[in-house]
Order: sequence, then C-alpha cells, then structure tokens
Amino acid sequence: MGTDPPPLRPEDEEHIRRIMERVERSLRKSWPKVPQSYDEIEEEAQKIGEEVKRIIEDERADAAGTGYKGSRLRCRCGGRAKYKGLNTKILISRSGIHRIRRAYYYCASCRSGWCPLDTTLGLGPEECTPQVRGLAARFCSYLPFQLASGELEVICGIKLAASTLEEYAYSVGRRLQAHWALLEKQLLSGRISECEHRPPNLHIAMDGVFVFIDGDWREVKLGCAYQRAKDGGVDRCTYYATRECSSDFGRRMRVVAHQSGLENCRNVAVLGDGIPWIWKEAAKHFPRRPQILDFYHVTQHLWQIANARFGPLTETGRVWMTDQKNLLVTNRVADVIENVEEWQPKGIENSDLKRRTLDYLREHLNRMQYKTFDDQGFHLGSGVIESGCKTVVQARMKGAGMRWSTQGAEAMLHLCANWRSNPSEGFDRFIN
Repeated sequence: MGTDPPPLRPEDEEHIRRIMERVERSLRKSWPKVPQSYDEIEEEAQKIGEEVKRIIEDERADAAGTGYKGSRLRCRCGGRAKYKGLNTKILISRSGIHRIRRAYYYCASCRSGWCPLDTTLGLGPEECTPQVRGLAARFCSYLPFQLASGELEVICGIKLAASTLEEYAYSVGRRLQAHWALLEKQLLSGRISECEHRPPNLHIAMDGVFVFIDGDWREVKLGCAYQRAKDGGVDRCTYYATRECSSDFGRRMRVVAHQSGLENCRNVAVLGDGIPWIWKEAAKHFPRRPQILDFYHVTQHLWQIANARFGPLTETGRVWMTDQKNLLVTNRVADVIENVEEWQPKGIENSDLKRRTLDYLREHLNRMQYKTFDDQGFHLGSGVIESGCKTVVQARMKGAGMRWSTQGAEAMLHLCANWRSNPSEGFDRFIN
C-alpha cells in the first residue's frame, strides 16, 4: 500500500497556489471560442504546455530567493566579501528565456566576485542550462552545426547560433576524452571499478577510416565491444574513436573491453580485416583470445583470383568461388591455399596477385578457422565495425566541404562514438 506524501510547508503551498493561478489565467486567455481541428488542438496544447513549464520554472527559481546572505560574506580566500546589489542573469532553458536576480558579493582581498545563488541552482557562467547544452551536443553528434542549430529551434524552440552549438559540442567531446583517460589511468593502476555486466560472449572489433584533418586525409581508428544477440544481431555495442596512434588506441580498447565485461566473459574474440596494427594491438591487450579475420575480406581476395584466372564474372569463376567458400567454412583453409597454388598465371601482374594472395592466406591461417569460431558463437565478419565506420565517423565527419582541426576532430569523434553507443542517454554527466 502507498503512503500519503508528507505535508508541504506553508511557503511551498503558497508557491503551488501561485502556479495554479498563473496556469489558470493562461488557460482562460488561450481557450478557443470555436471548435478546432485536431491539428489546432495539438498545436494549442503544445503552446499551453510550454507556458506551464515556463511558469513552473519561474516560480521554483523565485522560491530559491536571491541568495542574499547579509551585507558581508566570508570569501574562500579568508577575506570578507561585500554585498554589491542584485545581478540579473539571462538563462536559456528548455522552456525559454528566464531572468534570474541574484545577490552579488565582491571580495577586495582576492578581487573576485560571485553569486551564492549560482551554487544553489547549479549554474555556471554559460547562458544555457546543462540540459540545453546536452541537447545541443546531441544534435551536433549527428548533424552539421548549422543544420543542428536550425533543428534545435524547430523541434525544441531554442534559438542558438551554430558557433554556440559548436562550442558546446567540443566541450562535451573534450570531457569525454578526459573521462576515457581517467578510466585508462584507473585500469593501469588497478583502481578501476569492477564491471557488473556478465556477457555470454564478447566481440572486440577494430578498423580504420580516413577523415580530412589539418589539410590532409588522416586515419581515424574506430573500435567497438559488443555481444552477439540470440537472434544473431548485436547487443550492448560500445564504440570508441580517436585520431591517436595505434598503441594509444589499443590501450583504450582494453578499457572499452573492461567496461563491457571482459573479465567476466570466457568467450571473447577479436575481429578485424588485414590491417597489421589491429593484430599487433590484439596480441598486446587481448592475448590468448581468438583472432578472427573478416570472412568477406578473405573472399574479396579470392574473387580477384577467380576473375584473373577464369575471366570476370564467368560461371566457372562463380563455381570455383562457391567451392572455396565451402572449404573456408569447414576449416579447410589448407585446401584453399592448394587451389590457389595450382593456378599457373601468365604475366607479371597475375603472378604478383597470386604471390600476394598466398602470402595473405598463409599469414592469417589461424584467423580463418571459421567453423570453430561459428561453433563458439562468434560473428565471422567485421560488419559491425565496418558499419560503425560509416555511421559513427563518415556520416558526421565526411560531409561535403567538411574540414577539421586535430583538436576539433578528436572532440567530435568522442562525441559521435558516445552518442552511437548510448543513443537513449544524454550527455548530462559530461556537462558540468
């Protein structure tokens, strides 16, 4: 059985009464005199709802007072700050623009001033509330700054310049960078919190994608940790993206894996294509874990052999490729190598193609035990991380005419990766 809420203080009852009176006046003023279409009803309800939110915010802020604490107040430096009067702060919240009057104190000893009410209300120097800044960062994680500014105004009624949104987005991105750096430091020192998640399996995938940064195309490294869902899809996918070198990226992927339950999971594998740095970092940070070479990356190499040997898109080539795929998925990679070896190409170009393909197959022999990996419940392709390259990085950072600085790109990469990892969450904890 539920219990009745405790009685309110008389001053709280008075605030509620004022709120109800203001809401009633607003309703009476806007109530339609003639029947409306449902579209008009919906629009009217939206306007009234926004007005109610503004009324509640105004009244609750007024209830906090001005923060006046007497004519003098002790400063952090040990001196005595003097009350200088009321200072008005313009604040943009999700419900509109508010003007908050706060008592202002100034300390002559350390030449600093502050408003105690700002601490009470959790306000910083910014003109927007944390929720608005979080919304701005969210829009910027998947839209260009100018477009995000327009969408924020249309959807939320909040009008901010594109440059302001850019500032907020970069600020959140830098805080995300600091957050991952702290987690890495804690992991290396053994002081990181134990992950409570216990995944039945865990895939660690890595890849690279190029973005135009500081006047040149530079590689961005993207990684993710996820578990395979019962229906074969993906559950709990956490992305991490950076412009840092592969060794720094490898350490961060170890942190991502820890946060995804690495220590609580026996069934862990690393997926990637043929990029050497992926396997180097996998060996350092995930030793004795199976390494899986993307199945479709292998077949791309074999299709080159088939087209060169039998002619492009011939029936004979298609049959040969079907045979090689069947051999791959039954752990008969040695037979695939033998079938490539028996080809006697003509010309330097084809001979070089055969040599490179054989080197590739022999180098990754242990990473192509696909039947074993499939029996263990692992994905055989790196489609999740390749899709991430498009959705996390390219969709936001490779638009027409986009140019990034190193710091701006790094902040935005963290912002985009975090949003894609947690689309139902905001950036609230990375605002203040």
